[in-house]
Amino acid sequence: MIITNNETFYPTPNELVDKMLSKLSRKEIWKIRDILEPSAGDGRLADAIIKRCHISDNYQAKVDCVEIDDTLSATLKGKEYRVVSDDFLNFTTKKHYDLILMNPPFNKGAEHLWKAIKLAEDNGGDTNIICLLNAETIKNAYTNTRKSLATILSKYNAKIDFVENAFISSERKTYVEVAVVSLYVPTQKFYSFLMDDLEKAEDVAEDTSKKPSEIVTDNAIAQSVAYYNKEVELITSFLKEYLSIKPYIGKRFLCEEDDNLLKSIKSEPIVEIKDVESYSDINKVLEKIRYKYWEHLFHNKEFTKALTSDMQQTLRNSIADMQNYEYSLHNIEVVKREFIGKMLENINESILNLFEKLSAENTWYVGSQNIHYYNGWKSNKAHKVNKKVIIPMNGAFAASWSIEYLNTYRITETITDIDKVFNYLNSEENSFLAPAYDVIAKANKNCQSKDIQFKYFSITLYKKGTCHIKFTNTDVLDALNIYVGRQKNWLPPSYGKVAYDDMTSEEKQVIDEFQGKEEYAKVFAHPSKYIFETSQMLALTDGGNK
Repeated sequence: MIITNNETFYPTPNELVDKMLSKLSRKEIWKIRDILEPSAGDGRLADAIIKRCHISDNYQAKVDCVEIDDTLSATLKGKEYRVVSDDFLNFTTKKHYDLILMNPPFNKGAEHLWKAIKLAEDNGGDTNIICLLNAETIKNAYTNTRKSLATILSKYNAKIDFVENAFISSERKTYVEVAVVSLYVPTQKFYSFLMDDLEKAEDVAEDTSKKPSEIVTDNAIAQSVAYYNKEVELITSFLKEYLSIKPYIGKRFLCEEDDNLLKSIKSEPIVEIKDVESYSDINKVLEKIRYKYWEHLFHNKEFTKALTSDMQQTLRNSIADMQNYEYSLHNIEVVKREFIGKMLENINESILNLFEKLSAENTWYVGSQNIHYYNGWKSNKAHKVNKKVIIPMNGAFAASWSIEYLNTYRITETITDIDKVFNYLNSEENSFLAPAYDVIAKANKNCQSKDIQFKYFSITLYKKGTCHIKFTNTDVLDALNIYVGRQKNWLPPSYGKVAYDDMTSEEKQVIDEFQGKEEYAKVFAHPSKYIFETSQMLALTDGGNK
């Protein structure tokens, strides 16, 4: 059983799950594509409906979950379910769902079921709803919410089965009587103003007192969310309008006996919107809109300027999955928190990878001149990057047929990633230097291949396929060596915390071989300049190429 402090979490017993799913006919199961489970808990209902709807390998229903409890939400994500929001009562979406399956908190069951029905109505209908409630919610309608719920359940001829002692076999036992409520919200008819004019033969009065509210915000992300909501509202209204008049704009007439209007329900429409045949198809359009906004966010230079090329690619690879999530402030914050965690891991990995690239990775190619070896703490395999290193860089010079002297893109790709890693390790502001691409472009124009100066180092390129790097900012180079030395436990645990004279003889020996007493004294006097934890580096990333 999942351990959570949520007192409203009562996992649905398997027998009750089977009873809820028995409300769906085989024909209805075949129609199910998109499912919503509000207050999804540990995903027990989601597990069951996915298993029930697995008709063939070519067909797979998909479940969106809403869960307010962080522990349960993490469990759902661990099962690879999409958690699209936290609080169902505040959840908004234009997405159409074929099935809403729910076991909401008993103390707010009426509110949750009423919200589910309104959600189905607003998004086109053609939706089955199966909900587990406290029986008292149905039998004792003493609140306005329960009275409203009773009215709408009657409207849709809801079926209600009462079950006594349904939770006796549950992990959390309770003797409460429950009600299994099942109903179908049919396809909603969204009237067109044009059709109202024709059918009622009267003008449709336009309320000019209601003007579109202006989007006023000084926050770029909040503004983009406002634009997204406006665009979704416009496109869904437009498509519903199109589906409403589609029966009347066919290429040939069909007259129904119970309607005096000439219709063309089965006829191919004169004007057709590709791939939009029903309200369910609106989901595909919404995915494209969401994709556009998430893509814009993940390609924003202010959002990605501190990331290495690998980290940027990792972020962009997730866009396809994000099109299934509403572009909302809540979801953006969730992505931000999750990505910061991944970013911390990637920063550490990027630093270690660069260290290996500048040192041991290329020793076979250039000998040992890249590395200064020393006997590390409890290890004899320690090394650090020298002030001058050589790395292979084939293709740095442009092809003979090119108008370029240097291959700008090839060099920029390597240099920019080195620059960004050094930015993570830089505790001081630097005078502005042009981005790597601009520096290479200028060198290209001047046919310069030697002593090209960047922010932290200069490079000299040779046509034999090597790049000689000379570090001009030795403080940041020291920070790199110290960071890796500490990460790999090559430096003693007391490094930077204890004065040299207070160290043991074994510790002094490591310091002597690593950098010497005098250089260590600088580190001990100014530890914040040389010693970093990965989590600190997020605050330093604004020092990136601008």
